[in-house]
Amino acid sequence: MRTSVLKPSLKMKTIYYAYLILFIVFYLMFSIPLTLLLLSVEGTLFFIIYWIEKYYNSITYEITDHEIIASQGVWWKTKSIVPFDKITNIDIVQGPISRYFNVATLRVQTAGYSTAQTVKKAEAELAYLENYEKIREDIMEKVRLRAKKEAAPSASGIESLVREVKEIRRLLEEYLKK
Repeated sequence: MRTSVLKPSLKMKTIYYAYLILFIVFYLMFSIPLTLLLLSVEGTLFFIIYWIEKYYNSITYEITDHEIIASQGVWWKTKSIVPFDKITNIDIVQGPISRYFNVATLRVQTAGYSTAQTVKKAEAELAYLENYEKIREDIMEKVRLRAKKEAAPSASGIESLVREVKEIRRLLEEYLKK
């Protein structure tokens, strides 16, 4: 069994830092006096910088021969497992900052699950990937190959079915002779 383990692009950290800077700029524009601001912002800043690093290190995406496993979380850990035979499509999502850094999020969809909820949600998200189009194609190729394998009946399966039908016929003939 071959497993590929992926991590988000390091650009994810840069994007989060950009969000932090934008937040600080807007906060400074509309905030209370600077002295009160500096007392609370300093601790918050260090905490957010610490959290970005921890969050990045918590994210892993595994692509095995049979499924995608997406794990993440610093305090609340989540693990999404999506078998290839359930995948219907993979959406590519990019915001303006992600486009600038040439990274994207792949949203893995399956039939029924996401539409059953009131808020449309993907079964798994592979965020901030650099080679997102190639990764998407590789996954969809595995999905297609798996679907093709399952659609074609195996020779051993047909042989087993023929043996079973012959045995049923033999039993029926014995029953009718009595």
